[in-house]
Amino acid sequence: MAERGHRDVPILAVLLRDAQPRWVEIEGESDARKREERHRAFDIARDELVRFYSEAETDGRLAELDPRIRALCEEWMAENGGLLPRRKGGAPRDEHFRMMLHMAVRHRIATGTSRTADHALHTVAEQAGRSYELVRAIFYDPDPEWQRAAAAEWARLNYEAGGQPMAPVDAKPKAVYRVERRRKRRD
Repeated sequence: MAERGHRDVPILAVLLRDAQPRWVEIEGESDARKREERHRAFDIARDELVRFYSEAETDGRLAELDPRIRALCEEWMAENGGLLPRRKGGAPRDEHFRMMLHMAVRHRIATGTSRTADHALHTVAEQAGRSYELVRAIFYDPDPEWQRAAAAEWARLNYEAGGQPMAPVDAKPKAVYRVERRRKRRD
């Protein structure tokens, strides 16, 4: 058992294995729980290896670092424009809360209760007691898996609301449509 205040660091072979998963090990896994566990193992392993590399680089001991760690981190740096990948760290994300914030912003935009997307972001952040930057990062998260999950949840909410599709995220407020219809009638 580890002493209080010290972390148990997995052995190097496990870190290297988890940091280099094959496609079939993660995306090919049909069980969602196992897929999420493997994603988390990858994040933890990458964070630890990046930490090892950063500490060695800071202390000027890069030549003493295990060559497998150095090669893997340099490969990640080459893929990331010369920068080490950002460490995720911390506890797993609260997906339910993130989805609630995302749906609240989408709803405000679609129903026209907010003038702009930026106004919707500020309003939801204030209501939830979170920072604008956090809500904006959640709403514009570029992760394709997150975007698919958010689109699926939005479609489910629309279906449960009576099958009437709500306006897409980038839709114009209803007032703009009314003005455009009036112009067409006059012509």
